[in-house]
Amino acid sequence: MSKQVKWNLAWRRKNPEKWKEIQRGYRKRHREELLKKSAERYLKNREKIASRFRKQYRDNQKKFRDRNRKALYGISSDEYEQLLLRQNYKCAICGRARRLGIDHNHETGEIRGLLCNQCNSRVGWLEKHKREISNYGVL
Repeated sequence: MSKQVKWNLAWRRKNPEKWKEIQRGYRKRHREELLKKSAERYLKNREKIASRFRKQYRDNQKKFRDRNRKALYGISSDEYEQLLLRQNYKCAICGRARRLGIDHNHETGEIRGLLCNQCNSRVGWLEKHKREISNYGVL
């Protein structure tokens, strides 16, 4: 390794914030070029990248699900587990023990409970068609 490379690496370690700022500026100035290169690299190595992602997901499924649950619904894996226990690992509507998804109000984000896919789809359909159903006189 040359003296210049060693000096650059040492400088980056000593000045991480400045280095991040330089990188951000470069990415901002060369955004289109970097996106094009990234897309080309992905297309060239699509199967290899997809295979690596599938393996990472398979090896860390719980971690991926926990992260997605936290990002989408704002609840931790412990809070999800408490919901499962409260409902005896069963759908809040039909009572069947199936894989359960989080039912939430799309306007407020409030979590209503855990539902199986079938019940969650039905609730979603009813909410979407509430006006038509009430015009019919059923609700």
